[in-house]
Amino acid sequence: MTLYLCLLSLILTPVVISQPVNVTPPNPRINQFVTGDCTVNSSSLPVWSVSMSGNDFINISELQIYELSNSSTADNVTVSWRVQFQFNTAGTYRCQYTLNGMLMNETIVVSTGIIASNFEKDVEVYRGIPRFEIECRFQIAPPPSLPRANWCYQPYVFPSLGENCIPIANNSKVIPIQSFPNFTATNIYVSSIEISSVLATNAGLYRCVILSGDSNFTGDVRVRVRDQLDPLWPAVGIMIQLVIVTIVIAFHFAWDYYKEKKNLKMRQKKEEQNVVTTPTETLLH
Repeated sequence: MTLYLCLLSLILTPVVISQPVNVTPPNPRINQFVTGDCTVNSSSLPVWSVSMSGNDFINISELQIYELSNSSTADNVTVSWRVQFQFNTAGTYRCQYTLNGMLMNETIVVSTGIIASNFEKDVEVYRGIPRFEIECRFQIAPPPSLPRANWCYQPYVFPSLGENCIPIANNSKVIPIQSFPNFTATNIYVSSIEISSVLATNAGLYRCVILSGDSNFTGDVRVRVRDQLDPLWPAVGIMIQLVIVTIVIAFHFAWDYYKEKKNLKMRQKKEEQNVVTTPTETLLH
């Protein structure tokens, strides 16, 4: 009798699906269409909801950007959603369903991965300024774990760092990652290096490596250190040209004046000779 009841119980108990929820593709890109499926052994339709940036869960049916569909077989029922993936659709997705009278929850995180945000790849700084920051800006929604940043640099500017990446200079320090609201479902994260009393040796190629869960991002920043007198050189060059032109013009006028004065003296001398010669000739005639 006991064996009979056990067999009957197994027949009447639904088989639990090992992975009731999944997202395709698992690592979507921005603007790519994403589909989520929830397949369970339940007599009622599962309900999808989403939590963005740690906020309360919202029923997907209340959000017009999602396309919902459902299908069923003799044993299972599936509810699916489809959406064009953006920062405001990244988050934790939850499928709720009833199994043996109990409310069950299955969740899955859909993340954007780490994306560069206004990342400057080439910056210039003047030698001797007291403070300068090199920034590595990025976004990720939702962050699966607290992002971490590693910095290194190559003091001589090569096309790529390769294996030459070394710790940052002694007059530099890494500032902990900060988060700034971006009025979307995500924040902008900034990791930066602060350089005090910029030296010529601070020039080079800096690399920031951002790690967050299974996501990572690598960005290179080329820093050029210029002398504070560099901006004056164009003006100095123009002034030198003006001086040269002025000297040439002055020499030209002086030379013309000299020639004119010489010609004038020659004409005066010739006229004097003519005055002396004329009376003498008159007497002879």
